[in-house]
Amino acid sequence: MNLLELVIIAHRCRSTHHFIAFDALQLLQGEDAGDWKNLLLKHHTNLLKGAKAPDTDFKDFKNHVLHVEDGEWGGARDAAMEWYGKAVEALREKKWGKAAYALGVLTHYYADPIQPFHTAQSEEEGAIHRAVEWSIAKSRDTIKALIDVRGYPHVHSGTETGFVADMVLAGAKYSNPHYQTFIDHYDLHKGVANPPEGLDQTMLDILADLIAYATSGVAVLFQRAFAEAGVKPQKVDLDLPGYFAALDIPIRRITKRIADARDRKTVEAMYEEFVETGKVVKTLPADDKKIRALHCKQILRQPVEWLDMMPIRPIGTKHVPLPEHPQPVEYQLRVVPVLVAGNETEAERTPTVSPDPEVFDEVDAAAAVVTEPVIEEIAAEPEIEAEPEIEVADETETSAEIEATESEPEDEITAADEETIEEPEEAPEETNAAEAMLAELDAVEEEPSQPEPTLEPVIEAKSDVATPAEAANDDEDGNHITLDSPVVDAPSIGPKTASRLEKVDIWTIGDLLNADPAETAVALNVRYIKTETLQDWQDQTRLMVEAPGLRVLDSQILVGAGIRNADDLAKASATKVLNAATSFLDTPKGARVLWGGESNVDQSEVEHWIGLARSAQG
Repeated sequence: MNLLELVIIAHRCRSTHHFIAFDALQLLQGEDAGDWKNLLLKHHTNLLKGAKAPDTDFKDFKNHVLHVEDGEWGGARDAAMEWYGKAVEALREKKWGKAAYALGVLTHYYADPIQPFHTAQSEEEGAIHRAVEWSIAKSRDTIKALIDVRGYPHVHSGTETGFVADMVLAGAKYSNPHYQTFIDHYDLHKGVANPPEGLDQTMLDILADLIAYATSGVAVLFQRAFAEAGVKPQKVDLDLPGYFAALDIPIRRITKRIADARDRKTVEAMYEEFVETGKVVKTLPADDKKIRALHCKQILRQPVEWLDMMPIRPIGTKHVPLPEHPQPVEYQLRVVPVLVAGNETEAERTPTVSPDPEVFDEVDAAAAVVTEPVIEEIAAEPEIEAEPEIEVADETETSAEIEATESEPEDEITAADEETIEEPEEAPEETNAAEAMLAELDAVEEEPSQPEPTLEPVIEAKSDVATPAEAANDDEDGNHITLDSPVVDAPSIGPKTASRLEKVDIWTIGDLLNADPAETAVALNVRYIKTETLQDWQDQTRLMVEAPGLRVLDSQILVGAGIRNADDLAKASATKVLNAATSFLDTPKGARVLWGGESNVDQSEVEHWIGLARSAQG
């Protein structure tokens, strides 16, 4: 295990989705498995960001479920197929950072229906869904230890064109029989007080089986994507990036504490409503609330008010307390082979539901090669405490807030965090983040012949949307554009987008600035290029024209911060610009502008921007 892997496991994986995506890398097989693993480790920021994007950015909640007993209601299959296709396309074009992100998103849509509560709907589930997932997250080491002992099952992929959708459906059918078991065996009262105690041995055994199944399936999807793309992975050196990745460990530990406090706040609010009213309605998280309403309307064909009045059945009636208080298992990194049909251990792990013969092709057991597990134990990492002088640039919490979080984390939840129990957003708003990300993914271009910088593992060498590394390495003179410059030189616009613009007679920077955004959006007829998108592109371009020397990334950050022309920039104070830029970069949209970079703007950089604007005015 190299340093980067240790850092990711201990300090960057903060959810079950993160662990599934990362653990799947250990199961890759084939001649180039090691190189593919190293390449995705290099781009792990994008991989992990993608693994959570459907929850944090897209919020397309219906795509997270597949109800096998409700006519296969839900959009998980279509979403998984869409992002598998995006991953293959990015791999073929050798856009490694983009591919890592798309693969991460794919893992989410594939794995969600392997959680039983994503395969059906009931009021009983709603009361405990979030608490169960919190208990699972806090029992990660115990579940992983069970998986290490039992190994991973062989997951079929089939040979049909729609094999991705088939795999998602098979996973949902595999997990659905455990739906009622989870309701019967989870102890909500214990789980709220101490998350691991909400689970009993029955649930732990099922969870180990399902998570191992999901992890193995993700590895299969990765390998199929690599094979379909027909490319060789880029050779990378992880030693130095791993060292630099370790430098932000204190920040990552703080982030984990904050996330844990938010989970506790949400679960405790739900529990209070459950104790008071006997069910959970008002404090349901946005995703659960939206799925509940959609299911009620589309499947039950009843108003939500009818559902609100229904009493729920008893929960946790079959819970069997563990013999002793669950203690965290010391985590050991192990290389565990994928177990295949014919293996003795595999026979002991017969799925509750046999794979549907129409979904899977039979595997040739005779061709399978079984190797003995090679176990590599890693000593526990020493605790690394945050130094007082470390400035947490990518968090909004001050040092005083962080200190308070350590003592009473549940009291430090900001108003923004309360969104977890607010009404869900309307569907058009929910899709904005996904469309914005699709625009950026579609725009990113890379020159395969140009080697990527060793010290910047998550930055592409050439892109439509300028990356921090690209912007930092450009000379100011090289960034100077004029009204006669080709439109492809404008920020946020690459060859594909430029080709679209040329079809509507926008050939130069001057043409772009003179175009009517609303009319152009209609003429382009591209769903993610909206009037507001074109206005942003115009303002970014205008800044670079009016203040020669500004880089692509600079203009993107300034427009995101609300500074849309050189005159406003010249008159602004450095402090105000810095605060606005930092606030923007702390948003999901701002994070995508940095595209996985760990850097942020500082006072001297902002003063330089203002100086360029003032110099241009004479």
